[in-house]
Amino acid sequence: MNKSQIIALAIGILMLSSTIGFAFISVADQSAGNPDNSSNPDNPPIRPASEIKFKAGSQKAKVVELMPLIKIFGSTSEYNIQKIDASIYGITGVKTVSSVFGNNAPPVLAYVAEISFEKSLDAEKLVEAIKEKNILSEVDGFSFAVVELPQKIVFQSENKDLNLLKEYEFASRQSQALIGIASIKGDDLLVSVSATFAGAKLADLLAIEEENLTAKTVPGAASLELPVKTLEPKLVFSAKSFFSNNPDSNELKARISRISDFNSVELEAAAIAPKIMLSGGNFLLEEQIHDLNVFIQSLKPQSVSFFNEDSFAASIPFDSDANLADAKAKLEAQLKTMSLENVLVEESSGILYGNISLQQTSTSTPALQLMQILDSYSLQEIKILQPASLELSNIFDANASMNYAIDSNSVPAQVRPGHSISDKVKAKILYYTSRGKIIYIAAEEE
Repeated sequence: MNKSQIIALAIGILMLSSTIGFAFISVADQSAGNPDNSSNPDNPPIRPASEIKFKAGSQKAKVVELMPLIKIFGSTSEYNIQKIDASIYGITGVKTVSSVFGNNAPPVLAYVAEISFEKSLDAEKLVEAIKEKNILSEVDGFSFAVVELPQKIVFQSENKDLNLLKEYEFASRQSQALIGIASIKGDDLLVSVSATFAGAKLADLLAIEEENLTAKTVPGAASLELPVKTLEPKLVFSAKSFFSNNPDSNELKARISRISDFNSVELEAAAIAPKIMLSGGNFLLEEQIHDLNVFIQSLKPQSVSFFNEDSFAASIPFDSDANLADAKAKLEAQLKTMSLENVLVEESSGILYGNISLQQTSTSTPALQLMQILDSYSLQEIKILQPASLELSNIFDANASMNYAIDSNSVPAQVRPGHSISDKVKAKILYYTSRGKIIYIAAEEE
C-alpha cells in the first residue's frame, strides 16, 4: 500500500475512533426551531433532499486552533497491534490510541492510529518520539485543527457528470481541518475544502491542507568575500568517468594511500553500464539507419535501439567485458565514412566520489598529488575541495528585504586546497529559509 492509499484509508476511518469531537464548530442544523409535523395528516413529511458532495481547491485559510489530536500512518512488520499501541502509550503525554491495520497483505502492514494527548505535548515532537520507537517506518500524519476560511467559496461537484457549481457564503468562517504535523496556530495555508450539501443546506465541511504558506521553504543565494574560520584535515573530490576509464576501486585506494599526510580514504565508485549512445541534430534516412545498423551488429552488441523522429539517437548496450573504447573509435570512423560527422558518440558515464582524511590541515601537496592520480585515468570534471567554515554572522536577502541572523556566526563551506586560517575567499552562499529563519546554509569557493 503506497502513501496515498494509506492517507485515503486514514481519512476514510477519520471519525470512527475519534476521542475528541468538533461539536463546537459543527455545522448548525438550519432546520432547528421548526416544529415536527410528521404526525399531522395535513402536513405530510417532507422528503429529505439528496446529498451532493462538492470540493474547492487552493483556498486561503488561517489556523486558529490546534486540537490535541493527531492521525498517524506508517508501515510495520509487527503483527501485534496492541504491541504498537503500547509503545505509543509509553510516550509521556499520550492519553488514548485508537488504531487499525490496513487491508494490505503481510509482511508489511499499514498502521493507522488516532492519538489524543495532553495539550502541553507538541504534535511534531510526538511524531518524532513515535519514530524513535523504531516499531513503525515511513511515519507521517496530520493534526486536527480549526481554520478560518474565506467568507464565500465557489464549489464544484465531485461528480464530474453533474458538473454543478455552488457559491456558498458561510455564517461562520471556521471549519474543522486536517493540517500538516508541522503546521502551528497562526499559519497561513492553502487548503482544499470538501463540503456536502443537502439541497441548499450545508451538511458537512472539512478542509485539508495543501500547502503551508507561512512555513514555505524559500531558497536564496549570495556571493560574498569571507574569511576562513576553520579548516578540516580532509579533502573531498569528485570526477566524471566513462566505462573504459572507470578506475578500479582497490587500485585507486592503494594509490591514494601513498599521498602525503594520508590517514584514510573513503570511495564511492561510479557504477557504469557498458553502453554507447549516439545522438545527432537531425533524423536519418531509412537507408542510413539500415547501413548503420549493419555496421553496429558487427561490433557484437547485446542489442540496439534507434530513435529517429525529430532527431536521431541510439542506445547500444554491450557485454561487461567489451572493449568500448575500440567500439567507440570504430563507430566514429564509420559515421565519418557515411558523412555523419554531426552524430555524437559517447560512452556511458558516472560520477565517482571520495574523501581523504589527512594528518594536518595543510593540503596543497596532498591535493596536487591527488590531482595527478585522477588525471592519470583521464577523468573529466575533476573537483578537489577542502571542508572548512567561513565567518558570517548574518546575511541579507534582497528579495525578501530581510536580514537573517546566523547563530553559529559561521557557514560550513568547501574551499580550494591550500588556504590558511583568516584567508579571504569569494564564496557562493546557498541557503533556505522558513518562518523567517535560515534552516540550511552552505558555501563553496567560487
